[in-house]
Amino acid sequence: MSSTTTRPCPKCGTEVPADATRCKQCFAKFEPTAIKQRPSVPIDPAPPSLERTALATANKLPPTPSTPTQSSLTTRYTDAYLVARTINGLGEGIKVIGFVLGGLIALAGLVAASNLSGALSLGSLLLGAVVALPLYVLGVLVSAQGQILKATLDTAVNSSPLLSHDEIRHILTL
Repeated sequence: MSSTTTRPCPKCGTEVPADATRCKQCFAKFEPTAIKQRPSVPIDPAPPSLERTALATANKLPPTPSTPTQSSLTTRYTDAYLVARTINGLGEGIKVIGFVLGGLIALAGLVAASNLSGALSLGSLLLGAVVALPLYVLGVLVSAQGQILKATLDTAVNSSPLLSHDEIRHILTL
């Protein structure tokens, strides 16, 4: 008589290897136990009766999805990192636009001042700075929001009980 080394998942009841730390059906995480030798069920040479088959079918309930699957978690985190990178890039873009717009205003004022008066050149430089500085600060704030979202996602991925170390490493290198 052969022995198997499985045990039921404490959450869904699916048979899993005794040394497993995660159920393949519901992804529940649990501590591995000492390998228990469970005798296998002897094969009944008699054909199954209709009554026995109906009972076996009635006892098999479809598993209820209690946790998201690996692919949906990976997709969720991939999309979230995309949003974080987009917000960060938007902040960087706002900073560049602020510098370019402030520089163009200052340059246009300097060109106009060369034809009119020297006092206008100082005013054009100040106007360029007044335009560039608030846009730069806004870009820094938007970029900081993207960085905060990335840091929050890093924490969520690292502390997720539903992800293995390989999955965490894959998500963090996206």
